Amino acid sequence: MAKTLLNTLGTCQIDSQYLFGQGYDGASNMSGRFLGVQTQIREVHKHKYAIYVHCAAHALNLVVTKATEVASIRNALGILEKMYTFFNTPKRKTVLVDLIEASDLEVRVKSWKRVSTTRWSSKFDATADFLNIAFFVNQAFGSISTWKNDAATDAILLQRAMDFEFLVSVVVANDVFTYLAPLSRELQKKEIDLGNAVDLAKDVLSELRKNRGNSSYFKTLYDTVLEYAALLNIEERKKRTVKVQTARANPDTESIEDYFRITIFNSFVDHVIQHLESRFEAHEALFKGFSILFRDGTPEDEELLKKTAEFYEPQVDSPAVIGELRLWKAYLKRKKIKPENALVALDHCDPEIYKNIYMLLKILATLPVSTSTAERSFSTLGRVKTSQRNTTGQVT
Repeated sequence: MAKTLLNTLGTCQIDSQYLFGQGYDGASNMSGRFLGVQTQIREVHKHKYAIYVHCAAHALNLVVTKATEVASIRNALGILEKMYTFFNTPKRKTVLVDLIEASDLEVRVKSWKRVSTTRWSSKFDATADFLNIAFFVNQAFGSISTWKNDAATDAILLQRAMDFEFLVSVVVANDVFTYLAPLSRELQKKEIDLGNAVDLAKDVLSELRKNRGNSSYFKTLYDTVLEYAALLNIEERKKRTVKVQTARANPDTESIEDYFRITIFNSFVDHVIQHLESRFEAHEALFKGFSILFRDGTPEDEELLKKTAEFYEPQVDSPAVIGELRLWKAYLKRKKIKPENALVALDHCDPEIYKNIYMLLKILATLPVSTSTAERSFSTLGRVKTSQRNTTGQVT
């Protein structure tokens, strides 16, 4: 695969000596540090500058996947998936749509998206859409439960699954997803660079930590849960607390609100923070050597930039880079310029005056942040190369 990639570059008359970055998802055959494609290209084929960057959009998807392994959140998303499947028939969906259309309430959606494992935003949309039509879903279950077929049994079981813990889980998940969804959309943009990706991830982490340490924040979420519970006629209750329990969370608290704050909210937010830090740690470490190009730094940051320049020799003259850096910072301060990313900085950087700074900015702008845009083009081929067309001959 590594040979094929390099041969294809040569066929397209692209000089691989200027290969400064590789972007793939986390599949071991691509990202493996011993036999993966990225290692083969750097070590076997001697393209040492081609640093591997794990696609940030894929990394965020893994954060959501791992964090939703919290039992209550996982169960709630599983129930939402079963509800989607249940209403994914014309007759049952008609019941739900008729109830929505007969209501005077303003409803944004008439169904909700599937909790897909491959569609990154599906979990974000599924929780928000369900909360928007939860009242009508409950009514639809009640109506279908009077039917004389198997659908009635399924409706009764799904309606019973909508207990108080389910409501807490959906509201908490939807709240956390409101912070992750903008980050997911931003990471899939064409113009985003490594600095923007790291800064956005830090912003999300900062807000989640702030919410985690603010007891009144969960109080607001809990009040929302109580409103839904009153609307759906669901009793406020928690699981029974016992002295010895190993199968689930069992905090020693009499308050129902504190029970769900500890078992669901704190647990889920902690998982998201933990996995977000670990998944974006490599991105932050990679960007750290370039960060002083955009913001004020310390002598240690200057030394880190020098080490980064040494890595890219002879493309960059490391002995001259510190002097150029100080002139570059003075220029930005004099012109009152605060570049947001490498592309903006390149527009203001004169390659004749700041030759090495200009080269470092070009390298930073080249490093791939996300491969999701390229993947979309592959998935779009399904509209053209359908199963019927794929089985026909290639000779015209």
